[in-house]
Amino acid sequence: MRSWKKYWLIHEDITLRSYQKSKKKKLNNPEIDILNEKLSQLIIEEAKEDEKESKAPEIINSKKIKEIDMIELEAYIGVIIMMGIDRKPNYHMHWNTHGLWESSLISKALGLKRFINIGSIFHLSDPFYSSNSQDKLEKLNPLMSQIEAKSQQYYLLEQSKSIDESMIAFKGRNSMKQYLPMKPTKWGFNNFVLAGSSNGYIYRFIIYLGKKWIFWILSWKRLLEAFARTRKSKFSSLYW
Repeated sequence: MRSWKKYWLIHEDITLRSYQKSKKKKLNNPEIDILNEKLSQLIIEEAKEDEKESKAPEIINSKKIKEIDMIELEAYIGVIIMMGIDRKPNYHMHWNTHGLWESSLISKALGLKRFINIGSIFHLSDPFYSSNSQDKLEKLNPLMSQIEAKSQQYYLLEQSKSIDESMIAFKGRNSMKQYLPMKPTKWGFNNFVLAGSSNGYIYRFIIYLGKKWIFWILSWKRLLEAFARTRKSKFSSLYW
């Protein structure tokens, strides 16, 4: 019979220590700070162009959609984040006034009609432009590049780094969706990350696009290049 002993687990705040050594400025609003002025203006300009050309049937009771401003853009993204936390069978229920379903934070931030209108013209790149690139994330690259840049701006990785996989849970329809039965999250997008080995802070990420060998090679090549750029001394080490 196994004999169990009780010990106090002393946990060093590695994250805080590494963060203080990095001499980066304090991040007060990590979610909204990703939306810097340049990216926000890109989204607003793309929405204006799409509004001129699109005749989407989802537009409700509006011959012309009112232009998006910075406050509404932040409210819209905040509503999307809250919907992921407070999940309901369909998004219309977030504006239900019934006591069991009411989401006061969402309904007060943005009206349902305005939410649908913004969603019909919300783009990160020109939706009518199609290049010959095989990159399935081409139209999301402006946002992903911005998230990576902010991750690298506010934190400096320690000497020991790790290349690993991180699953983004998803069960909808998408050609990039993977099924990995041995993972805790079995369905979703397979994400290759360069992270701190002690605290798991993701410094760079690359989403796996498919079985084609060129994507596999490029993914690992980009991560190794990112490691080389973060290597500040000859004592840096990499694990995978």
